[in-house]
Formats: sequence, C-alpha cells, structure tokens
Amino acid sequence: MDLYARQVEAQKTSNFDLTLASAQSDLAQQLLKNSYVFDFLTLREAAHE
Repeated sequence: MDLYARQVEAQKTSNFDLTLASAQSDLAQQLLKNSYVFDFLTLREAAHE
C-alpha cells in the first residue's frame, strides 16, 4: 500500500495561471507536480546521484 500516492497524485490547486505569466505559471505547476525538484542546486556535471 502506497501511503503517499494520494498526496503525490492529487491535483494541486493554485492561482499561478492568474498571477504569473504563462511560461512562469507552467514552471510553477511543474514544480508542484515533481516531489523531488533539485534544479535550484548548482551541481556540476561530475556530480552523480
């Protein structure tokens, strides 16, 4: 039983489409969908998971 599936898969509600430009709104929506977003880290190419 996946205890967190409902939370991860649930539709997130926001007002990004009303308050942000289209491209920024899309990015913000994607950030909410991805539970592990590490794009803010400035890792080099040599860094491996």
